[in-house]
Amino acid sequence: MDPVKEQIFRTYAWAYFSFHADQRMKTFNFFLVVAGLLVGGIVTLMRDSGNTWIIATLGFALSMLCLLFWHLDHRNHVLVRNGEAAIKFLDSQHELPTTADVPHVLCIFAHDDFKRRGESRSLFRKGYFSYSKVIRYVYGLFAFLGIFFAVLPFVTTKQPPPPLAVQIQNLPAPATPTPVPIVQSTPPQPPPFATPNPTTAVFSLIGLVVGAVLQFLFTRHLDNKKHQRDLRAKAYADYLQCVSEHANLGHQKSSTEGRQLGAKTADAKCRISLYGAPAVISAFATFERLGATMNTNGQRGAFTDMVAKMRHDVLGSSSVAQADLEAVLLGVVET
Repeated sequence: MDPVKEQIFRTYAWAYFSFHADQRMKTFNFFLVVAGLLVGGIVTLMRDSGNTWIIATLGFALSMLCLLFWHLDHRNHVLVRNGEAAIKFLDSQHELPTTADVPHVLCIFAHDDFKRRGESRSLFRKGYFSYSKVIRYVYGLFAFLGIFFAVLPFVTTKQPPPPLAVQIQNLPAPATPTPVPIVQSTPPQPPPFATPNPTTAVFSLIGLVVGAVLQFLFTRHLDNKKHQRDLRAKAYADYLQCVSEHANLGHQKSSTEGRQLGAKTADAKCRISLYGAPAVISAFATFERLGATMNTNGQRGAFTDMVAKMRHDVLGSSSVAQADLEAVLLGVVET
């Protein structure tokens, strides 16, 4: 396979794999937050003698949530395996040496599969225990808890206290025949804070769930921003590497190395056009209109300005004098 194409495919395969693997773990973490809130709300309602139907409904909702997230995790698992298969294929294109049929350590996935082959997969023995199996066990545990909470309120009944009249009749007879005046008393009332209030508990639970959802969405937004910034930084660095190779290696355009370097440069330009900030693309266009060379002061200034815009896009408010940046990139021009 052509080295340039392999690099493009490997970058794509690794980005695909890492994105879906990270998405899978974030989805599982979100499930733990929501499921924990549901369990906490159910326990609170049971402790405060809440409505039986509300407790059963929340337990059923917990079981359904486990089922839905289990299906979502299965889909994420398939996507992660697709990325692994692509990387394994690219690794197989290189004839790396093997030792006793053990894949080379640089073939990371194939080497790990061989090492894990034949190891015990029991929960109570040391050996290979995959993420998928652990995640499935967690989903199963919470699903069982949901069914337990849904059924428990209907199979456990509380015995009401005997009426006050029955309690008076069961009192022992007085020791003397002297009549004892009956003092009417009212049963003790529970304090205000012990009064069951399922509505308050339900609204508190809803507030916790909404807060967890907002936190998940906010975290996902920040992760997407970071992912886009990483893509931009990678495209900028690849283009500058191509410029450095053009300037120092001196490959002819008609040679094999020159065509490969031109393909790498075109790939970096395409990614900058796709992910780059507007200010960077504008400075890039100015540099291209001037000829995309370093022969004149205007071209050198345009290239330095483009790199400064790239630096500002990646690092934010970090700034450096353009003259210093030009000296580092292109050297000091003697006059």
